[in-house]
Amino acid sequence: MDNNPGKDKIKKDITFCDLYNAFLVYRRILERFDNGTYNDASDIIGEVLIKSLICEIGMKALLMIEGKNIIREHKLDKLFIKLSDETKLEMAKRSHYALDEFQVLLSINSDHFVGWRYFYEGHCEKFHPYFIDRLIKSLEEKLKDISN
Repeated sequence: MDNNPGKDKIKKDITFCDLYNAFLVYRRILERFDNGTYNDASDIIGEVLIKSLICEIGMKALLMIEGKNIIREHKLDKLFIKLSDETKLEMAKRSHYALDEFQVLLSINSDHFVGWRYFYEGHCEKFHPYFIDRLIKSLEEKLKDISN
């Protein structure tokens, strides 16, 4: 018996607008974390997951604008490497880092969406919220510029 009757349906072609709207929705969810207090570990895990997802969707939107295929990937450094050199430099600059430093920090923070999603397996890696916050802000600015 097939437990997934919708699997054979044709997937919708994702547009930049779809990705940008998803970015904005998750960004609004993050604002609730920013305005609240932390009661327990679930708040921290939730914030890490949302921030990681925001970065992933933002990078996929940039890839789409550059005419590149959206790949099934969660690792931020693997998405970043597919961006044009111009976009890479711009993102580092908007985040107030030199490109080499940006890439090092990105690789350290690359796989949090998977690692923290399965926190019970003990794969939670060091999270650099300051870097991720800067990345989100630079993605937000860049995507807003594109959407206007």
